Amino acid sequence: MRIDAFINLQDERVDRKLDKIVGLLGLLLKGQRHMAGELDILEATLLPMTNAVDGITTLVAELTRLVRENAYNPARILAVAAEIDAKTKILVDATLAGTPADPNLPPV
Repeated sequence: MRIDAFINLQDERVDRKLDKIVGLLGLLLKGQRHMAGELDILEATLLPMTNAVDGITTLVAELTRLVRENAYNPARILAVAAEIDAKTKILVDATLAGTPADPNLPPV
């Protein structure tokens, strides 16, 4: 955005102050554009995390439902437990693929 103002005053002090105000407004606009760019980067970084959290929440809710529906069927509970193990491995692998390894943690 550009604002041009033409003021015809005979006072040098007023001219200097107005020039300073215009300069400061320019700095504010530049800072605002920079912050908007940083916000775009932050939003782009947050989106995959939000998708992952939503996916995990859905998975846990579904597994909880399966356990409750099959509470009196031991064979089905074992099948659900096996499914939980398989999904846990997928989650661990996905997390490790996107996370730098911590040398202080034991191997998974």
